[in-house]
Amino acid sequence: MPDTFQQPRRFQCTTEGHNKFWNIAKFHRTRLGGAFFCFQTRWGRIGTSGTTNEREFFSALERDVEYYKLIRQKQAKGYREVVSIASEILDRAELTQPPGTSIRPPLIVSTQSRTAGAGTKEPKPLDPPKMKEQQKEDNSENSDLRDRIKDLELD
Repeated sequence: MPDTFQQPRRFQCTTEGHNKFWNIAKFHRTRLGGAFFCFQTRWGRIGTSGTTNEREFFSALERDVEYYKLIRQKQAKGYREVVSIASEILDRAELTQPPGTSIRPPLIVSTQSRTAGAGTKEPKPLDPPKMKEQQKEDNSENSDLRDRIKDLELD
């Protein structure tokens, strides 16, 4: 399954003779080992392709805390966002979702191991009662992270 990227947020620093850019984009990656919540950063001199780095997290909340922390650090160093209406709408929609809901489609998890000679069945979606139970656990364990994300966004 291909990675699904959100619209990147773009920043530039042109103060004190600098001519630099820094971009960050959240994405979701699914591979044989499981699902990962990631972000990709790209930085360099304006007019070049720059350097790229990716980080993976097991939780969307952990990823989001680090994502907003890096944005605040760059802003403190003089980077200013080149505003994209699409990125603003997506970020606001994501932060305003009530606990237990998501703007992302549900993950599809395979219930059959794929070994040589085994039949290939389509992956099955998680059982809805199990999904709700997992969401309740995630919400209770990560409510402090959700609060930290909102605090970072509001500052």
